Amino acid sequence: MPTSLKELAEQLGISHAFLMQIFMALKSARLVKGLRGPGGGFKLGRSPESLSLLNIVEAIDGLDNGTSALNALPNTPMIRSLQQLEKKAEQAARQVLGAMTLGDLARQSPESGTLEYQI
Repeated sequence: MPTSLKELAEQLGISHAFLMQIFMALKSARLVKGLRGPGGGFKLGRSPESLSLLNIVEAIDGLDNGTSALNALPNTPMIRSLQQLEKKAEQAARQVLGAMTLGDLARQSPESGTLEYQI
């Protein structure tokens, strides 16, 4: 059964408009499907086991375009070191997010017994 954004916004305590922006990005990436009419809402566009957290982050935030506030600073050895560190941290985060699926996350969640894969 699909979940309405209104209900989800109330449950999470966030604004409906903000949640709508997120879900439009997820829908554009075909990670969720919208269902219209009575009982409509959103549901996952594919299985939770095939949906990595990186897929979700990239759909919402876009692909990493290599921009950094550090790029605006003078080209010094310290700044170059910081840029390299930042790049390593981003790569590590992407690796962790890419290895974790929505299904994995649901199984780790304390309320996973009540979690449905409908959004």
